[in-house]
Amino acid sequence: MKVVQKDLITGKHTFIDYPRNDNKPVYGLSTNIKLYGIIIDNVPSYDTRTHFIKEIELFLDDPFSGMEHLSTYKKTFEIIQLSNEQIISNLNTYIGDHIDIAYPSWEQNKHTGQLLRLLFQKGQESWDEKDVARYGWIVATADWAKGCRLLRDQMEKDLIENNIIPNFQWPERPIKPEILK
Repeated sequence: MKVVQKDLITGKHTFIDYPRNDNKPVYGLSTNIKLYGIIIDNVPSYDTRTHFIKEIELFLDDPFSGMEHLSTYKKTFEIIQLSNEQIISNLNTYIGDHIDIAYPSWEQNKHTGQLLRLLFQKGQESWDEKDVARYGWIVATADWAKGCRLLRDQMEKDLIENNIIPNFQWPERPIKPEILK
């Protein structure tokens, strides 16, 4: 069984195996040494983009359950909100990552070329069914990326004005029409 051994003079502590197999009191320890039974709360779940966790160590004089000759060491956790500046920085990073993964720059460049070809080389009057679908899909995808950025802006505004923590949930990219597959 692990326990905490604390030096009462220096305040330093270490985790050690309890010196006795039968869990009975240990005799002959220095009066500067105190042993604590360990209680560790479950680590709560939290979003690292909006919060961080602070560990809190408590050395209590309360007897440890089942081994009353030990005091109690308790580790708890406190979830603390990041600063608005850090959350906004994370919003910028995550929206960029989301769009870059779902709509990489090589595909954006390809779509720009396709749009230019459709609009300037072919002309709308000569579009076939695939051209119409391609144009609609490219515009819908560009609108989706713009909508993601606008949603990010709204999340920032809600954070600053109303202290509403962003959920980092972005809409899915439009699905490519069957005719273009």
